[in-house]
Amino acid sequence: MNIAAPAAVELHPSGQTLAVSNRFDDTVAVFTISRGAVADAAGKSPVLSLAERFPCRGKTSRDITFSPDGSRLFIANQDSHNISCRNFNTLTGLPGEGWGEGISTGSPVCVVML
Repeated sequence: MNIAAPAAVELHPSGQTLAVSNRFDDTVAVFTISRGAVADAAGKSPVLSLAERFPCRGKTSRDITFSPDGSRLFIANQDSHNISCRNFNTLTGLPGEGWGEGISTGSPVCVVML
């Protein structure tokens, strides 16, 4: 049984997708955001659809944040003592090919772009 406990939600700078870190199964879920033409049964927008789910390359993923240009998603993995970095498409907001270089650190619970 896969149990997820969402820890952080981050909107991609393109406004096209939403990323959610999941603590207990150590994944990140990426949802596309549909606006306008697509609505739920009550006629409300936006509607989220799961686009991709990928491992966070660490244990107990906590906070996530996109780089200002949207080319990378940084994932704070508390119990593996690292910050992983997934490449993203800057136009679509979807995960791109490969991973950037991560870093080892204490027990990160927050990632902030300065």
